[in-house]
Amino acid sequence: MDTLTTLLFLHRGVHEANPLIGVALATSADPRTAVGIPKVLAIVLATVAWYSGRKRLLPKVNVLYSVLVAWNLAAAWAG
Repeated sequence: MDTLTTLLFLHRGVHEANPLIGVALATSADPRTAVGIPKVLAIVLATVAWYSGRKRLLPKVNVLYSVLVAWNLAAAWAG
C-alpha cells in the first residue's frame, strides 16, 4: 500500500518527503524501480531481523508503516 500511495502522489506531482526515496528517484529513470528497490531492501532487513531473533522490532515497524499508509490515504482522499 505504501508503494501505491507513493506512486499516486508522485503521479499527482507531490514531492517525496523521504530523503532516501528522493535520492532513489533522482538516480532512477523509472519511479516504480526507485520506490520498489527500497521496499525489497526493507523486506530483506525484516527477514534478517526475524531470523536473528529481533522479532520485537517488527511489530513496531509495522505500526509505523500502517500510520504512514493511513496518512497517505487520508491525504489522497482529501485532495
